[in-house]
Amino acid sequence: MTAPSGNIDMELFEEIDEVSDAVQFDAFNEGQLRIKGESIPTPLEIRIEHMPNFESHTADRYEVVVETLTEMEFGYRKNKPLTEFESLSRKISRVIQRECFDNAQPKQTFLTGKVKGKLPAGQNEINDEEMKMRAKVNDGWTTLRFENPDFLKQGLEKYFKPL
Repeated sequence: MTAPSGNIDMELFEEIDEVSDAVQFDAFNEGQLRIKGESIPTPLEIRIEHMPNFESHTADRYEVVVETLTEMEFGYRKNKPLTEFESLSRKISRVIQRECFDNAQPKQTFLTGKVKGKLPAGQNEINDEEMKMRAKVNDGWTTLRFENPDFLKQGLEKYFKPL
């Protein structure tokens, strides 16, 4: 994405609040907004990160980051926090795209995260082309990357044992 034309601020929170009934203001600190979701047990931190490019032939890029402040537990029987995180993250990204990037379409979207859980027996790595998901086990944690954030819940349900 090109440089943002808007900032993360209280006006942005008001826009997010308009598209979701499930949010509450938690904190604001210059360029970082923290909100609470109705079913999410930890606040979400929202920010735009400048990712400088040290190669002169391509422009710098900017990433919209929506992350949990602390770890979040979920399972098949109690997956409401995960479902809300997925939905709320999507809404937040759309608001930021509209308000901070003049509705420009991102060149790439992806979701990354870490999960403490077991992969199917004998697997230390996953490359799922259908869901465009990559996962790798490292020190008891599985690092995930989804090229389409909408596959988060489906990917977790497919590859991880329920709690």
